[in-house]
Amino acid sequence: MAHYSDSLVKGNDREIALRFYYFPFGTKRIPLTKLVEVREHDMGEGISGGRWRIWGSGDLVHWMPLDTRRPKKRTMFILVIDGSSTRPCVTPDHPEAFRKYLTDRGVKLSSLDTPYED
Repeated sequence: MAHYSDSLVKGNDREIALRFYYFPFGTKRIPLTKLVEVREHDMGEGISGGRWRIWGSGDLVHWMPLDTRRPKKRTMFILVIDGSSTRPCVTPDHPEAFRKYLTDRGVKLSSLDTPYED
C-alpha cells in the first residue's frame, strides 16, 4: 500500500520509487533506511534553480527523473542517500503530502539554504 503516490513518485513504509529515473523508462527504488536527509528547495520563477531541467543532470551530482511538468512546479526535494554521490531530485505533484509522508516516517527534512544551481 502506497502512503504517497502520484504519477512519478511512490512511497511506502520501506522505500521511495522514482519512475522515469533511468533511460528510457526505468524506476529507481530507494530504501528509506538509506536516506540521510531530504532537502526541500523552492525552484523559484527564474531559469536557474532546476525548474527547466526536464531530465538528467547539469552537474553530475543532482539527477532529475523525467518530469515534463517540472517547469510548472515550484518545490523540489533533493534526496541525500547514504553511500551515494548522486542526489536524486524529485518534484512531486503534491509537495505538502510528500513532506508529510517523509516526516511521518522520521526522515530528516531540511531547507536548502544555498540556491541550487543547475
